[in-house]
Amino acid sequence: MKELKFTREELEQVDRYLNIKGLVFVDVRFEIFDHLLMDIEAEMKSKNLLFDIAFENVCLKWKESMKSTDSHWVGKGHFAPKIIIDKSVQILKKYYTILLVMMLVSALIIYIVLGYLNTIIVTYVSFFDTAIKVAVSGATFLGGYWIYKMNKSKVKSSFSFMFSKVFFPFILLNISILSNDFFTESLNVSFLSILILVCAIQSFIFLFNLWYQHNKQVSIYKKQL
Repeated sequence: MKELKFTREELEQVDRYLNIKGLVFVDVRFEIFDHLLMDIEAEMKSKNLLFDIAFENVCLKWKESMKSTDSHWVGKGHFAPKIIIDKSVQILKKYYTILLVMMLVSALIIYIVLGYLNTIIVTYVSFFDTAIKVAVSGATFLGGYWIYKMNKSKVKSSFSFMFSKVFFPFILLNISILSNDFFTESLNVSFLSILILVCAIQSFIFLFNLWYQHNKQVSIYKKQL
């Protein structure tokens, strides 16, 4: 069957619909735009409908997915179309599960190793403490730079949306590390301190991945313009 060709006005109507629904995230927007056009085309062909009626039917079909909603996983009060929230929750659930496992396993290993290296740590305690705080400060600066660049950019993605939700807890972790000595007065390391440090490291890795994926989607978007 011959493929339908939509007019410029019809394409703009679909585009306006996505704007009204707040679907500004380019990685999802292009995908949904294509899905809407395919659904409209299917409606027009199968039911012999005009564009406007087919468009209304498709809007009803997508109504639930486009509904503005929020979730505890991304922070209550941070509203976005349900399709974006669902994607973010799926990724964040996987991330937090991996984070929890990695955090506990890594912290336990580090805690045991530090016990065996206690003599070396006592000798270089000042160096280790300074190195940790310099690294955390650098990670905080990088994270701040990334979120500044994403907020400044007019091009948004679902990855920049998730970044903004993970960034604040990351900053709180870093503040906790920077405002407290990693080593106790007896030159021991508490298991909680190790947990916080490992969590901050894993969070930084996740933020870097979100930053990378965001830039990848922005690059794809600009090539399609």
